[in-house]
Amino acid sequence: MSTPMSVTEVAAQIDPHEARIAVARVMAALGREFDWNSDTFEGIAVAVVGLAARSGLPSVADQDDGAIEFWQRIA
Repeated sequence: MSTPMSVTEVAAQIDPHEARIAVARVMAALGREFDWNSDTFEGIAVAVVGLAARSGLPSVADQDDGAIEFWQRIA
């Protein structure tokens, strides 16, 4: 079993520009909807899944056992 990473260590793996774009996409998805629904959260998931993939991090959506273990161990 691998050593847990901190959120700060995960953040260090994410390109700052990519992170800003993902956060802006999440804000837009939330802000454009009066009543949040599953489509709203689908937009958020797309932004986060894409950011993780571009950062070389394990998937946060289509997870295998290793990805689940990785994300569960974030301290």
